[in-house]
Order: sequence, then structure tokens, then C-alpha cells
Amino acid sequence: MKKYFSVLLTALFILGVTSCGGNDAAVKKPSPAKPALLLEGPFKIPAFKSKYLSPAPQAEIYLPSGYSTNGAGYPVLYMHDGQNLGNWKIKENVSALVEKGLIPPIIVVGIYHRGNMRIYDYSPTYISSNIGFGDLSGGLTNYGKFIAEELKPYIDSHYNTLTNRESTAVMGSSMGGLASYNLLGWYPGVFGKAGCLSPILRWNVFVGEKLNKSLVFPKDVKIYIDGGWMETVERWEMIASMRKTKEWLIGKGFKEGVQFYYYESPKGIHNESDWASRLYMPLLYFFGGYASGVKSVKLVSNPAKTGIGDISTIIPEAELSNGMKLTPIPGAFKSSDPKSLSIDGWGQVKGLKAGEVTVSYEYQGISAQIKINVLPKSRDAKSVKLTIKTSAAVSGIKIKVLTFNGAPDKTVLVPSKNAVGDWEIEIEKLKSDYLTFEVVDQDGKKGYDSKGEAILKKIIFSANTHSELNVAEWK
Repeated sequence: MKKYFSVLLTALFILGVTSCGGNDAAVKKPSPAKPALLLEGPFKIPAFKSKYLSPAPQAEIYLPSGYSTNGAGYPVLYMHDGQNLGNWKIKENVSALVEKGLIPPIIVVGIYHRGNMRIYDYSPTYISSNIGFGDLSGGLTNYGKFIAEELKPYIDSHYNTLTNRESTAVMGSSMGGLASYNLLGWYPGVFGKAGCLSPILRWNVFVGEKLNKSLVFPKDVKIYIDGGWMETVERWEMIASMRKTKEWLIGKGFKEGVQFYYYESPKGIHNESDWASRLYMPLLYFFGGYASGVKSVKLVSNPAKTGIGDISTIIPEAELSNGMKLTPIPGAFKSSDPKSLSIDGWGQVKGLKAGEVTVSYEYQGISAQIKINVLPKSRDAKSVKLTIKTSAAVSGIKIKVLTFNGAPDKTVLVPSKNAVGDWEIEIEKLKSDYLTFEVVDQDGKKGYDSKGEAILKKIIFSANTHSELNVAEWK
């Protein structure tokens, strides 16, 4: 019996060892620890009453790892839409730059937007409702007073901050970018830097010089402006208003890389993930200095295709030695064949004649080129192949255009007879064009369908399509 138990225990022991060994092989190795973040928080700031906003926006604060109440203090970055800063990866972005010694430790204050009051709080002036805002505009005056006269004094009195304007930045995206731009100009003694990512600067361009003249930008300001070509909404004309603003800043004698920094992302879109990917640039520009050395330059065409009569834009993208990117326009563009493709200093090209053209560009001694194949027709050209079938014999058919894009028109088109006896014609126009027409025979008699109704056709040129008409009689 003892021998039996001895054998049994030995077997169980061997089985257990084998089983444990198998489990060991299946156990996943622990993932490497994530690097410690050098920006901690957010920590809620106690709510307080405001003379200017009711209710006052909620605010949170992010503090440097190892934050100390002693010493010289920390620069402060105030950010709009504070409840979304996690999507901006604010802690990761700041920590990465601090760890590399590219920027000093900073304090970040996130100011929550007030829900459906967001547009009102972030807009500098009232704009009539015909562009979609109406009474939900013009509240930046009080929002700015809340930050400059109430929130910032509270932060400065409760935390170890550098209180001077040179160490105080304000930043936001979209409407928050618009707010930052104007707050910098309204409070030059409070803020020294403004980050404007995908800003709705059309507001300033729309109102014009009246609003811009109200802004005071000292010569030591830093204004960061960026936006993406893939986020351009016609309503806002994102890139166009950014370029107009850059032109205005240049006209004031401001220099790129000194008083302002400008970047157009060829593939940039309008969301927080995209802004998070570009956040390192305003952080470096504000708190780490500007690297003027250019590492490379490349050219991107938007749209990629250009046909005769089309307008496209060549976007220069310069990468600096520290990884920052900028768009140095206006610049020295050159077309190898100006008769086929014209180009101006802002990179706007127009197709004039079919053929391959090389556009060259130079910035700080570094050259870049891009080949543009000018198509024989517009990239937006759309064609409709029209087939007209008729049971009554006719020697000829005409298409009488009545309206084109809503305006009266008297164009006459003549289809050709095909091999099976039908009449065909291909009509080509630009995308979104539309026309109405009627069909007549060689004697001017109108075509009627099987229901006895005169044929009146509308064509919208949205895609390359085929349309068929059946004429039952002519009268």
C-alpha cells in the first residue's frame, strides 16, 4: 500500500511540474512600464462667482511633476475647451518635451466651455444671423474679462506662477483659436503668446480692419497659427482667412519665426486628434525657442490634379532641425512653362495648356520641385451621354438649351445618328453645373413622350452618366 501511494504521489508531482511548466510558457510577459508623465492632473479649481459670467466656467489645472511652491515659478498656458484636453494628449505632449529638455516645466489651466454658450463666449463681435450665429455671438468681451481679471489673478495667487505676460500663453482650436488671437490683442499686458489651431479667423476677415485695428500686438508677441487643407469648409474659408491674417501680420512688420509662426498641414483635418499631433509645435515655439535651421523642403499640390482652367495650390512644407514644420509663403515659386501653368507667390497655379510642367521653389537655400501634369480638360469636368430614341422618322434633331445654371440660355446642340438609328450626344460641363432643355426635330416641332407631355429635361452634372429619352411624337 505504501508503495502504491509512493508511486501515486510521484506521478502527481511529475504531472504537476509538467502542468506548471506548460502554464509558464503561456503566461504573457509583462508590458514595459509606460514612461512617467511629467505633467500631473487635472486638479479641479474650486468654483467661484464671476462678475462677468454666470455661471462661471469650470476650470482645471495641470501641475509639473515635483511641483514646488518655492523658486522662480512656472510659465502658464491657458487653454479653452478644457474638458477636452485629454484628447489633445496635453500631459503626454508636455511631458515628452520636458523630458528631452526642450521646454521647461509649465502649468496648464484648462477652462471648460459652457456648452451651448461656447460660440457666444469665444466670438469677438456680434455677427448677424445670416451666417448662422445671430444672438449666439459677441460674448468674448466678458469671457476675456473673466480670464484676465478673475481666473488669472486666482491662479497667480494660489500657485507658483511666473505672472508676467512673457510667461503667459493662451491657446485654443477652431472658435477657441479665434478667441486666443483676439484676447492676445485685447490684453497685451496679460498675454504674450497665442496659439491658434484651425482658427475661425474668417470672423476677423469678415468684419475686416475694424476688428483688426482694435488689436494691440507688441513687437515681442508670439502668435502661432496653423490649419489643415482637408478641414477647409467653404463656409469658413479656413486657409484663405489664415493667409489673409498672415498677410496682415506681415504688413504690420512682423517676421515669421519671431512674432508669428505659420503652418498649413496638407492633410490636416478639424479634430482634436489632429491638433494633438501638432501641439508640440506651439509648445516649442512658446517655451522652447524657434529653430531657424531648415532640414528639408517639399511641395504638395492641392488638389493633386490640375486641368485647363483649374485653380490649384502648391503648398511648401519646410521641416526645421527640431522637427517643427512651417509653410513659408509667399515665396519664390517658378513654373518651367508659364504658358502651360501660371503660379503666383502664394503657390496658386492655373492650368493653361495641357502638358507636364515642373514647379520649383527655394527656401533658405534649399530647393524643392514638383511635377504637374496639366490635363487637357478640367478635373471637375463631368459628361452626360444623352441617347434620344424616337418611333417617328426624323431627318434631324436639335437640343435647345433653355437655362444654364438658372440663367436663360439659347445654346443649340445637335446630336448625331448612331448605327442603330438612335440619336446621341455627349454634353460636358463642370461638376455641379445644371441645364434644362427641350428636344425639337428638323422642322422645329417639339418632342412629346408617351403621356402626351412635352419633353422638358433637366441635367445636373454631378458625375459621368448616361441618360435616355424616348420621343413618342413630334408636334
